Amino acid sequence: MASNRNDRSSNIPIEEKVRRFQSIQSQRRQESDPCSVESEISLDCQSSTRFRENCSKEIENFKTCKDFWYRVKKDRIAKGIEPHLPPQEEREEIKKQFMINSKKIITQVLQERERQTKS
Repeated sequence: MASNRNDRSSNIPIEEKVRRFQSIQSQRRQESDPCSVESEISLDCQSSTRFRENCSKEIENFKTCKDFWYRVKKDRIAKGIEPHLPPQEEREEIKKQFMINSKKIITQVLQERERQTKS
């Protein structure tokens, strides 16, 4: 049986094997690093332009992503939630909830400032 598997594997072009390997590696990276896409974008920009100043938005986006997930991880550790870094399938919902809560907080702060200026 093992030889059949090797026979099938040897019929696959090397380019396809490399593509599959890279896909698996990318998926593993995304599971362990929620900012892997932002990292790749930032690095691609820097390598293509050779000037870091031209990639300030990409670099800032990567830093913001790292900071966000660091805070999420820290919060989950404090609350005893495991895994400390949420699984990939939960991350979009966590980002959505953060945006909703952030808008509420900003609205509250603005309303409080408005009340203070009227007083």
